[in-house]
Amino acid sequence: MMPVTTVALIARRPELSPELFSRYWRDVHGVLAARIPGFASYVQHHLAAPLEGLNLPGFACDVPQGVRFDGFAEVGFSSEENRAGLAQSDVAGMIHEDEQNAFRATLLYNLARGAGQTLLDERVPDTGTANDSRCSVVVLLGQHAAGNDADQDAETLWPALARHPGVLGIHHYALASGNPRDWDTPNVAHGDTNTPAYTAIAIVKARSQAAFVAALALACARNTAPTSAGRPLHVYPVSASYVMIDRGQPTLLALRGASAQQTIDVVGARNQCSAAVLEKLYGLAPAMR
Repeated sequence: MMPVTTVALIARRPELSPELFSRYWRDVHGVLAARIPGFASYVQHHLAAPLEGLNLPGFACDVPQGVRFDGFAEVGFSSEENRAGLAQSDVAGMIHEDEQNAFRATLLYNLARGAGQTLLDERVPDTGTANDSRCSVVVLLGQHAAGNDADQDAETLWPALARHPGVLGIHHYALASGNPRDWDTPNVAHGDTNTPAYTAIAIVKARSQAAFVAALALACARNTAPTSAGRPLHVYPVSASYVMIDRGQPTLLALRGASAQQTIDVVGARNQCSAAVLEKLYGLAPAMR
């Protein structure tokens, strides 16, 4: 059965550097969030500064400083009943309290089943060489004056990107079924008059950033409707992605944090990854990756 998905855009508190925010979201907040019951999957995408100066006729590509995001989270659930654990579990209050430590603003969408779709998922082996410049980006598509364009996006822009040889993967979400204010943390903003009304989010994998930009320019040129003038289209390079929950189980990263995981990997201490050790420490066996 197709999963139900919750996605969230996150902006850091301005007094936190991007590096400190990234560490906190991954190693503190993420480790706590991985304890919420009912998660089938949980992936954090840490975002770099948005691409500026993209010349795409019909679209507004520069992101206003006050509405920039630093993270994008994807959480999958096998059922609506399991998704209820996000708000109703005893961990939910702890998550609300902790978000105030690092988050300035969030937009969280509890999406209907089937709102996410994979158009392209080309498995390319990692060469491990310095010339391997493949990248991932998060594309946020906003609403234009004519209304919601989620259906048009699915039929035109995303398939046009998928046909470009420089693009390796696309997974996109139509946001029409979700309310960005579904998750109401005190002292954390949930959108304001300056935040674009986003209609779609896509995660795109490309052979390089230059290849992605070329693919996007071509796709937009071929699929821009006359009513698209000034429509927000914001692109954030992904600096790193972290799998916190896989197949319903926390990963080693979610159980022990990045520093411990990296130390274990360098030493080669595979016994520290065993189910017996982790069950003794945390009462949980990891999803091994």
